[in-house]
Amino acid sequence: MLQQHGSTGKLFFLSIINQSWKQGRISRAWKNAHIVPILKKDKDPKELKSYRPISLTSCIGKPKSYKAKPKHQAIKPTAKKEEHPNYLGVQLGPRLNLKKHVANLKRKIMKRLSLIKRLASTSWGSDMDTLRSLYLGCVRSVLDYNLCLQASSSKTVQCEIDRVQNHALRFICGGMRSTPTAACEIHARIEPLGLRR
Repeated sequence: MLQQHGSTGKLFFLSIINQSWKQGRISRAWKNAHIVPILKKDKDPKELKSYRPISLTSCIGKPKSYKAKPKHQAIKPTAKKEEHPNYLGVQLGPRLNLKKHVANLKRKIMKRLSLIKRLASTSWGSDMDTLRSLYLGCVRSVLDYNLCLQASSSKTVQCEIDRVQNHALRFICGGMRSTPTAACEIHARIEPLGLRR
């Protein structure tokens, strides 16, 4: 509503707010709120708990409440330190070792692999080329997202990610656990993650 006033109206409101700051008093009308009960979606209008209270305050008092603070008040920091902050989809740990991120990544990838596994069996289902395409589109794209960070992580973390791909390669090729990883990579035409890092 205040935006619709011209420059003269805005200057008038600014002078009132500045005068309030100088005197150290706030108008009672700015502190009062009109509470309106709003019915929640799909709730019984006869019950009290079906309503959400909404307080309507003065539009003049709103900008005043968050635009400036008196000089004698200390501004408290609102940011809290997170142990594993999420930055661009990557969970960073205190030592930047990516362990938490890799655990989440493995969980996400294993869900996607289980969906791909449902499309094939030893006697029916998708052929190797279809499974390879699904792997590259649904799983490998997730692994490729932060390859530059994976390269700077520890060998243990890199091996955990490599094991996920090796598991998927054996499934795509129909190989057993004892099948060498290099043979599966050649047969499926999928390069190792170590070369992509």
